[in-house]
Amino acid sequence: MLTSAHSFSGSSASKPGFRLETLPQALKHGVGALHGESLYFGLGSAGRAWWRVESGSGQDGARRMADFPGPLREQAIAATVGPHIYVFGGAGIAKAGSPTSALTDIYRYDVDGDTWSKLPVDSPRALLGASALVNGDRVVFVGGICKAVFDGFFAEQALAADEAQRQRLTHAYLGADIASYKFSSEVCAFSPTENTWRELGRVPGAPVVGAALASCGNTLALMGGELKPGLRSRANWQAHLGDEDLTWQAMPELPPGPSEALQEGLAGAFAGYSHGVLLLAGGSNFPGAQTRFAAGHRYAHEGLCKTWRDDIWACVNGVWQWAGRLPQGRAHGLCLGDGEQLLMLGGEATGGTALASCIALEWDGAKARVSHG
Repeated sequence: MLTSAHSFSGSSASKPGFRLETLPQALKHGVGALHGESLYFGLGSAGRAWWRVESGSGQDGARRMADFPGPLREQAIAATVGPHIYVFGGAGIAKAGSPTSALTDIYRYDVDGDTWSKLPVDSPRALLGASALVNGDRVVFVGGICKAVFDGFFAEQALAADEAQRQRLTHAYLGADIASYKFSSEVCAFSPTENTWRELGRVPGAPVVGAALASCGNTLALMGGELKPGLRSRANWQAHLGDEDLTWQAMPELPPGPSEALQEGLAGAFAGYSHGVLLLAGGSNFPGAQTRFAAGHRYAHEGLCKTWRDDIWACVNGVWQWAGRLPQGRAHGLCLGDGEQLLMLGGEATGGTALASCIALEWDGAKARVSHG
């Protein structure tokens, strides 16, 4: 309800040939990361479960590993650096009796020892809603919610006298103006070898959460996301990532899809490069929210139906074109890419149903070919 950040923000580089048709457990708002020829995933709708699945093995090759030891959480971020997988933040209950909050802790999973440990440092700001990817020996994060605003809403909900008051608080929260949410535009990097953070710059334009993030070498593409709960951004950005900073330039907005008069924008979409072409697929939005917001309705998605999109888009020579459809609408899942195929794992389907299926996309020069992972 409050953010639409997808689980593995940005496409993780996988070795050519990594394939998977189904996860052993349905997963939405969880995390996943590759280590060698194995995918590790869990959290979100999987609770504390942590799974290892070998490439091409399916459910028969899945193994339940050591459970995640920290508080239950959704919308965390996972990344592999060296022999470890790191899990950052998310939304959860830090201790019994406390309300939901944006977590800032960091856990490290040792692949060889199948053990977890909590790092002695936290993230300097909330990473809930951020998009992330691995660049060399560092993890780069783009954006995120404001912890004070997010935590404050749930603290007020916990103190509400009755359901009527909780509804009034929710209505006021969702009807606030964009600036009130104080989303971050900061781009920062975490070095696991030094346990240090460094700011790299800021994204131009209005801050968003739940944006799709893809990379090809040191080129990043950031697409869509939420300007506020229920209202998507139609802005897309490209950046060159250097050692110390980024250089941004605007990309074209997505055009309306087939039989659509207006592009609403996307949050929780899947993105990656296939044969040098940027693909963007799935995601969710609220048709009609842009029109209502433009007419002055700050609670733009009030009374509207959330839709899980099945559109596939390709950016060819700097121009977006509609490139096909997924078998079903899908958002908020894991996304892996090897430069040839984009692998979409799990996620959420229409109505919020958690998925276990995996879909592969590949650009064939004219459209995106869809196959089972």
